[in-house]
Amino acid sequence: MGAVFKAFDRSLNRFAAIKLLLPYLASSGAARKRFSREAQAAQAAAAVVGVSMPNLSILKTGKAKAIRFSTLNAICRVLDCQPGDILEFQTDGEEESPESETR
Repeated sequence: MGAVFKAFDRSLNRFAAIKLLLPYLASSGAARKRFSREAQAAQAAAAVVGVSMPNLSILKTGKAKAIRFSTLNAICRVLDCQPGDILEFQTDGEEESPESETR
């Protein structure tokens, strides 16, 4: 759906990720709406949980090496779970395992 680029934000003196809609999808109204909804949903989740967008992106991609307990606790409050319930990372395309369905 989109391409993600690594950029450097000189005003904040840090790296950032920039996601752009792929050119061949830009003419599709449905793709533009989905891209916009995805961005709005990510921003809303970041605001509710109290996590920055860059950190939320790291969590979403499964590249986080560690997570603060306070962040994990905030995510669990939103998802109505307990910190021990989040045991594995799943990409959007993976089906749930029978083990995760029993929780």
